[in-house]
Amino acid sequence: MSDPLNDLFDDLDTIKDKPRKSSPSKREGRTKNYRSALAESSTDRRRTARATGKQSTVAGKFIRRSFTYRPEQLDSIEQLAAQLSLSKNDLIRWFVDMGIEAVENGVQPPTTQEIRHRYDPS
Repeated sequence: MSDPLNDLFDDLDTIKDKPRKSSPSKREGRTKNYRSALAESSTDRRRTARATGKQSTVAGKFIRRSFTYRPEQLDSIEQLAAQLSLSKNDLIRWFVDMGIEAVENGVQPPTTQEIRHRYDPS
């Protein structure tokens, strides 16, 4: 009768002695297949930085910027985008285009004057 413990060690020695195939690391495989559009379009990034005065990110044919909205504005945007079967980004871009066109046609956006009082200790 054979000793199970010796059999196990023999199996381990056999596995250890086999040459291993070298497999590419995850990082190597990823870099072969992935090409960053940003790395290829440094001219676009420079032009974007010049136009915006910031290091904005180019996202395809768009420039990524962040804006702040009131909660009710976001709710309306989400509802309208769903009704019109548009993305929120497409709807907001359309709103911006319509606003620019309105200003070019003489419509002035509503403005409020902010009054700041300065504390004068004297």
